[in-house]
Amino acid sequence: MQVTIIKTGGKITLQDQGREQVQAYGFSPGGAADLHSMLWANKLLNNTASNPVFECTLGNMELEFSSSCSIAVTGAANHIEINGQIKPAWQCHTLDGPSRVTIDPPRSGIYTYIAVKGELRANKILNSYSTVEREESGFNAGHPLNTGQTLEFIIHRKSTLPYAVPYRFRPDYSENLPLRLIPGFQFSQCQQDQIQNIFDSHYTVHPNSNKMGYRLTGGKPIHIDSTILSEATPLGSVQIPPDGNPIILMKDRQTIGGYPKLGCIYQTDIFQLSQRRPGQKVAFQLGNLSEAEEELRQLYRFLR
Repeated sequence: MQVTIIKTGGKITLQDQGREQVQAYGFSPGGAADLHSMLWANKLLNNTASNPVFECTLGNMELEFSSSCSIAVTGAANHIEINGQIKPAWQCHTLDGPSRVTIDPPRSGIYTYIAVKGELRANKILNSYSTVEREESGFNAGHPLNTGQTLEFIIHRKSTLPYAVPYRFRPDYSENLPLRLIPGFQFSQCQQDQIQNIFDSHYTVHPNSNKMGYRLTGGKPIHIDSTILSEATPLGSVQIPPDGNPIILMKDRQTIGGYPKLGCIYQTDIFQLSQRRPGQKVAFQLGNLSEAEEELRQLYRFLR
């Protein structure tokens, strides 16, 4: 079965869970920006969690499927169109024969995920299908898929039921987002009044935010009197550059960095942050490592 890109108003890339154990070699881990939605798309189809999916940025695109198959749609889209008929997102759908799937621009959120029940016929790069545009590395030489480009899948048996994600597990990307912070060792170098300001302030997502890092503005500038050697950059690191406005490192982050860091945001919150648009509000809350680990463990236990 072939999937052809008919229209790309936004970007379409292929993503999976990302590239493991590659930062030591200078590569970004990459992977789906919103892993929560990506894992749900595969769960609905009973795919393996590592199956690649289409990551569609801001919609306004169309895909053509050459034959019958099952797909699942999660993430920012409120609905999709299959051969002109409106269908709900956050569930799987059966395509009977050649079909066209249209994704309109979502009302909130950024990334929509489309999973196919089947196996992609393509070679992995660094044991992953992820696309990292900043590095021009990964699937399709790190570039978005182009209009007219075709991917081939080996189709597995179609799903027979319209499995859907329960509403309580569907995020509302229009809401203000609390970001739970696990303090790092450089956090202790903040003055007490600065620590109070960090947790009292409401920040705004800056337009210059992307899959590498989310820039925040609106709070009082944070200053950490610290000079450090460049060190590894975990997912969710909160860097403090000289202007004092936090930068939260995301999936396509650089491998090392020399800015001091407040600590790390829970990964489950990072998945939600990736769906926030410029102008939306976030705020830091004090978290702890054991809670962050347990939440991530529960997510993986259920969706993997």
